[in-house]
Amino acid sequence: MLRDGSRDDTVAGVTNETATGGRVSRRRFRVLLLVVLAVAVFLRLTDFTDPWSEKGWHALGAQLSNGARNLVEHGYLELRLAPTLDGAPPPDGAPWRFYTNHPPLLVLALAASFEIFGVVEWAARLVAVLASLGALLGTVFLARRLFGDPVALVTAALMATLPVTAFYGTLVDGLGPLLIALIVLGCCCWWRALEAPTRGRLAQLAGALFLAGLANWQGVEAAALIAVVSWCGGQRRIALAAGAAALSVPLLHLAHQGWVQAALPSAPNTDLLDAFFQRTWGGLEPFGGAGPALSAVAHHLRRLYGLPVLALAIVGLTTLRRAPRPAVVLTLAGFALLDMLVFLEGSARHSFWNALLAPAALMLAGAGLVSLAGRLPSASLRTGAILVVTVGIAGWGVLETRDRFADAASTYSRDLGTIIADKTDPDDQILLCESLYDPLKWYARRRMVVGVDDTIVKRRGLPESAGFTVAVVPRRAYSPHEHALVEELLRKRHPLQRVTTEALGTVLVFDLTRNRRTTEDR
Repeated sequence: MLRDGSRDDTVAGVTNETATGGRVSRRRFRVLLLVVLAVAVFLRLTDFTDPWSEKGWHALGAQLSNGARNLVEHGYLELRLAPTLDGAPPPDGAPWRFYTNHPPLLVLALAASFEIFGVVEWAARLVAVLASLGALLGTVFLARRLFGDPVALVTAALMATLPVTAFYGTLVDGLGPLLIALIVLGCCCWWRALEAPTRGRLAQLAGALFLAGLANWQGVEAAALIAVVSWCGGQRRIALAAGAAALSVPLLHLAHQGWVQAALPSAPNTDLLDAFFQRTWGGLEPFGGAGPALSAVAHHLRRLYGLPVLALAIVGLTTLRRAPRPAVVLTLAGFALLDMLVFLEGSARHSFWNALLAPAALMLAGAGLVSLAGRLPSASLRTGAILVVTVGIAGWGVLETRDRFADAASTYSRDLGTIIADKTDPDDQILLCESLYDPLKWYARRRMVVGVDDTIVKRRGLPESAGFTVAVVPRRAYSPHEHALVEELLRKRHPLQRVTTEALGTVLVFDLTRNRRTTEDR
């Protein structure tokens, strides 16, 4: 922002006029942005009303939606504003199974949507879709001020179409769009506070980062990093505002955890502080071998972003030395990379974890593209190059995203039958159990037996191999009455080919092609 109030539209020394063959007018910018938003909405509504299923970790939405549904049906104060893991009300005298490992903002947002629109899948996805679009607009705000209009439009096109933001733009999870949108909002408020650190803007910064922390612990990490960077840069008032947000969330969560434990007949941990650190901050996962984990993360990045985008993002790093306030985008990227490396095993297993990097990476990719195009000899060539590359990458993103939505099973569930038969990876078995179990809990509670058969199994949910659907129902992770509820639901609807009981749990193999029911030991 210049002293006269106008915006400095430069991209690493290349103005909008030289980079695109003409300054992007405000009207044209808005029209193009509306077109990009329309494409983004279209892609994110692909599975808007579909049932929960295993594809691409979207079964996580069933787990969180079960907790939100319990809040709506049984009372917010009764459940202490906390998520629960119960798919059905516990029997008389049995306590609810609270899940307080993470702050509850997402589940409360889902519950609010259920209150307005009813307890249906699309009401939960609406929260994620709106947050995804908000993250897109917030990233455009930052890209426009850091790099100019052309980069902002390229960034918007990439965020609208690439799988990392489009396919996971409907993901209902604590590491999903709501967290990313609130962190981006915090960075936008940080930018405004850097321009003029008034009390109002500092309060906005603290409020946005506080909400990001309530969405998940990565929001606290981002607030703490902003506080450290600001303090080192001499912006003490900004550092204090961000630091207050980073400290207040754990304190509030500790108090909330104590309130929840007071509702239990016997506290699971005698020391509340110990329970807080073990269950909340004790989640640092073992690296499990840096080589395989890093290769898995690299595989996710390539499939979700595409190699051209990653290469352009690396080029975009070279443009930061001439961009105003590069600390904002570096902090946004650094926080995501730090979290992905600290939780390396989680980032390797959970592909959507890598979406934390999307706002910074796609901004840098847009800056890299415009910077490279600026070396062409004529304005028309520069404009054409930016347009062709952007449309090409966006087209790949649309096709890849649509393919992912059409895929009948996630990467892990596709190999479920082999994993069970070979018993090579019991950890993956447990993971697959949970991704299958939560959607079944959702439909068992709603008594939608037809929904399980006609939609989840036949349309896109459970893995099928040679006419068989394999379902693994764990015993240790869930209460007995829930286990019996889901097992009975499955038995009623499908001819049962084989039942075996192992240390892991109950393995149910349903023959979808025969109309007979037999039982045999494995």
